[in-house]
Amino acid sequence: MRAIAVHGYSRVLYLLIFVFFSWLLVCIFLPFGNHLTILLSDVATKASKKNSFERVFLHKFISEKRVGLLGVECDAGLLESKNFFPVNYIESKNSSISLGIQIYYEFESKYSSKEAEAANKLVLDLIDNCDPNIGLNDTPPLVDAILAKNANFVERLLKRGADPTRRFISPSTGNYVDLDALVKSVLKKAKNENKSEEEILKIINLLKGS
Repeated sequence: MRAIAVHGYSRVLYLLIFVFFSWLLVCIFLPFGNHLTILLSDVATKASKKNSFERVFLHKFISEKRVGLLGVECDAGLLESKNFFPVNYIESKNSSISLGIQIYYEFESKYSSKEAEAANKLVLDLIDNCDPNIGLNDTPPLVDAILAKNANFVERLLKRGADPTRRFISPSTGNYVDLDALVKSVLKKAKNENKSEEEILKIINLLKGS
């Protein structure tokens, strides 16, 4: 009887080990966009985990180790889920820089100093390793950096070869817009809202000097 009990415990132990490593593999090999999102948003708020699937498989610690071991990726594909089951894979080529800047801008005011440093380093790593002229929906990452009013990201993108003369299609109007017009629009909005213009003025000088 004792031998049977020991054998039974062994089977349970093997099953638990199998389940654990299966879970770990799913966590590690989720698309990079999921890891990027959790690293840049979960540091600020647990509200970024919106459903059971994300609560089970998305963990900042695992994403940190995964990115630290395998490095960043330029394609930020996303596995969307409803409740517990993944229902849709969004393939997003060369979108990591844009996605990273957008999420950073959204949560920047909520970061602690340590979180801000880690998030900033991650976005700079993306800029250093990916094409600086290709972003989400064919919009150059410079647009995202300007809208985020982040002179640091603009400077790094320009050093990496981002084209300051490239035009893009405005999502709101459908018309082509150049970066100078975009910066002027952002500056005007900041003035109207009585917000700091310092970062925007730095961006203007960076674009003029490029």
